[in-house]
Amino acid sequence: MKSKRIAFSKLMINNLQVGDTIYKKSVSKDVVLMAMYKNRQLSKGDKLPRYAKVDLVIGAGLEKNVNAPSFLNLSLNAAKQLIKQHYFELGNIEYERPSDSLLAASGDPRVRVVYQDPPPGSLTDEGVPVSLWLSSKPKEELTTYIESLDAIYNQHMEVDTIEVYKSSPSTVTEIIPQTQPQTYTVPRQNKPRPVNPRPNEGGGSSAPPSTGQESSGQGVEPQVPAPPPAAPVPLPSGGEGVEMD
Repeated sequence: MKSKRIAFSKLMINNLQVGDTIYKKSVSKDVVLMAMYKNRQLSKGDKLPRYAKVDLVIGAGLEKNVNAPSFLNLSLNAAKQLIKQHYFELGNIEYERPSDSLLAASGDPRVRVVYQDPPPGSLTDEGVPVSLWLSSKPKEELTTYIESLDAIYNQHMEVDTIEVYKSSPSTVTEIIPQTQPQTYTVPRQNKPRPVNPRPNEGGGSSAPPSTGQESSGQGVEPQVPAPPPAAPVPLPSGGEGVEMD
């Protein structure tokens, strides 16, 4: 089998034309499954006239998300044929008892499929393997056996899904906690309040006396005026000076 691109190139090199391209469901996608001329399958060594049109059957791949068919109550051979018809692969084959394997090999009709994975009706992809469990016992005697298989293949998965779903909100809350946006309060700074000058009677404005505190905003030690000079002491009548203590 050759890829579609190689087949097209080879036909052109040999002076042949590509006729109809027919897509058929197959595991091999975009691979030439068959070449035909006038509705007849070609074999290696066949001779064709120049510029003949050759039809190609190309694999279209398999489908996804299909419902799994039911293989229950079928014999092993019938189940194998049905698996192939639905483009699945045969997986593991298990027996409820070792003696059932010998009965199935001898063609005993009592040995039937009692369990399958994936289960009937479940969504799966074509091409996946299908595992089968067989037994020669009647269905009413296999309740415990089927329940044990359900606990492994079906119920265990359902319980896990439910537990994860129930725990999702708390888990998400722990990993990504919902937080409110943080706000910050900027402390107010005390600024000196401007002093509006009081208009005088003449309509002009007089600036208030400067205290030396407006520019810096800090307290300034007031300056104490120097004391006035001492008054002269009159001299005594004797005309002699007096020594001051």
